[in-house]
Amino acid sequence: MSGFVCPHCKECTNVFSTGGGEGLAKHYEVPFLGRAPIDPNLVMLLEQEDKTEVPNVNDPSAEKQHTTSIVDTYQRCELSKVFASIATYLDKYLTEK
Repeated sequence: MSGFVCPHCKECTNVFSTGGGEGLAKHYEVPFLGRAPIDPNLVMLLEQEDKTEVPNVNDPSAEKQHTTSIVDTYQRCELSKVFASIATYLDKYLTEK
């Protein structure tokens, strides 16, 4: 985890020290995959009971949005971009091996 993403202003605050993962990856000579912040929007999406009526991750106070897939909603969450980048890197890295 690299920090905490404020659900209101989207600013990421480092609540832990930074650079530990990168240092560990360098020490063991493995690729550093990235920083994944704690994102309360992701928790909000995963913990609700009705997965078809989901909060607007960009404005939690807004009216809920209808969806047929939690994956569709998750893709609008900022954290999905971090994991997509990691998955793309791993796909390329493993394809080249």
